[in-house]
Amino acid sequence: AHTIREKIGLTAFDALMGQVSTFLAGLFPGRDFAARYGDTTFFALVHDLDEQELLEFATRIRQSVDKQIFEVGDRSTS
Repeated sequence: AHTIREKIGLTAFDALMGQVSTFLAGLFPGRDFAARYGDTTFFALVHDLDEQELLEFATRIRQSVDKQIFEVGDRSTS
């Protein structure tokens, strides 16, 4: 993540992380949610899933973020 920040600059990096936060928020239904915790760290609060379901959910979230293309200024990044 530091290489992305160095590559696009601090202002664009912050905008990118805001987009990631918004994207993540849309993936959490009902009373579950995700929030930005630090520069490149997010946490999630997920209810009513057992350990296996939680692992599967986390994998789907990670894959969704990996596939998403974010626009920052005149650049695209994933």
